[in-house]
Order: sequence, then structure tokens, then C-alpha cells
Amino acid sequence: MMLLFCAQMMLVLCACGAAPEEEESLLERYRAADSFTMEAQITFGSEEQVQSYTLRCACDSDGTGQVEVVEPEYLAGLKASVEGENLTLTYADMVLPAGTLSSEELSPAMALPLLMRSLREGWLIEESREDWGETPCVRVCCDLTGENGGKLVSTVWLSVESGAPVHGEIAVDEEIILQAEFTDFAFGGTIEQELTQQEAS
Repeated sequence: MMLLFCAQMMLVLCACGAAPEEEESLLERYRAADSFTMEAQITFGSEEQVQSYTLRCACDSDGTGQVEVVEPEYLAGLKASVEGENLTLTYADMVLPAGTLSSEELSPAMALPLLMRSLREGWLIEESREDWGETPCVRVCCDLTGENGGKLVSTVWLSVESGAPVHGEIAVDEEIILQAEFTDFAFGGTIEQELTQQEAS
């Protein structure tokens, strides 16, 4: 009887130890990647006045990249360059008309580069298995210190099957200010390559 109990306990302990290894390897894939391309709908604002943009983004491993507006139509094609760890945005002649959000002066255009930077460089504070809709996911929370000293926590639901992000949230001082619903994602590539492929097709 005692041998049976010990065998059962060993099976339980082995099962408990398997998931963190899978989740760690999934996160390590982001930290080892050279670049990312993605598209997502970014939402922000109060429940009474929710605003959204659809953005396409390409980020390199050194923190540089480009963000392009897909929707709304009147801003389509507007681009912003991302440079350095502080995600400095430089626009040609205008900015997204949303101002900045929170004490960290975040713009909606910063959401996707910041989520990728958090997965690559952030301090992992929480991880668990949690589905997003019908998609089996690994939910990871990563902590960064903002440029103005605020606490930035990025929570991302990563597909267990593909490793791609499904949903992301950015909180400043425990208040969620930006959310992202991913519609496309790939490791590697650039926005320019995607546009060339679209024109060719």
C-alpha cells in the first residue's frame, strides 16, 4: 500500500513539473528571436468611450522597428519609428490623436513594441495555463520599470500550439491602459517585406 502511495505521489510531482518547463521554453523563444512582425487591434480608454487602432509592427531584437496604422482609414499608412529601449516614437508630420496615457506617457503606438520588449527583457512574475477564448494559452506576466519610474506589467496570452501572442494587456501602476487583440504574428521579417508580398499577390 505504501509503495502504491509513493508511486502516485511521484506521478503527481512529475506532472506538476512538466508545465513550467514548457512555458519557460516558450518564453525563451521570444528572447532568442532576431525580430518579430505582427498586426493587432489596440484598444484603450474608458468603458464609456473606448477607442481603437489597428496597427502593423516590425521589431528587431535591438529594440528598433516601425509601426504602421492600418485602421482607421483616415490614418492608414501613418508610420512611426521605434528607437532604443525607451521606445522613442518619431512621426513624419503628425501623431495618433489620442495623447499619451498614464504617468508613463505611453501612446497606443507603443503597445506592440512594448509587449515584445517585455517578453524579451522583462522580469517574469507570473505564469500559468489559461485559455483565451477557445485557444489554449500560456499566460505570462512580465515586469518592467517605465522611463518615468512607474511599474509596467505586460500580460500576454501565448498560443500553446504556435507560440504566437493571442491577447496582450499593459498595466501602469496596476491599471490596465492598453489592450491588444492579435490578428497576425510571425518571428522574423519586416513590414516592408509584408507590403511587397501583398503587392505581388
